[in-house]
Amino acid sequence: MAHPDRFLLAGVMGWPVMHSRSPMLHNYWFKQHDLAGTYVPLRSGPEPRRGLARAFTRWDSRAAT
Repeated sequence: MAHPDRFLLAGVMGWPVMHSRSPMLHNYWFKQHDLAGTYVPLRSGPEPRRGLARAFTRWDSRAAT
């Protein structure tokens, strides 16, 4: 069930990531289930991921893998 007051932001993170088909597949299902949100590729770069992991602690994130 869609919650009109919530926008879902989800994504796949990595390096390289722009070849991923996940955004296309997930966004299709977002539309099919009338969910307000988007699924995006998050390019993290080849450098260590610690800074990126710290940034996620500031979001209301459910999971980061």
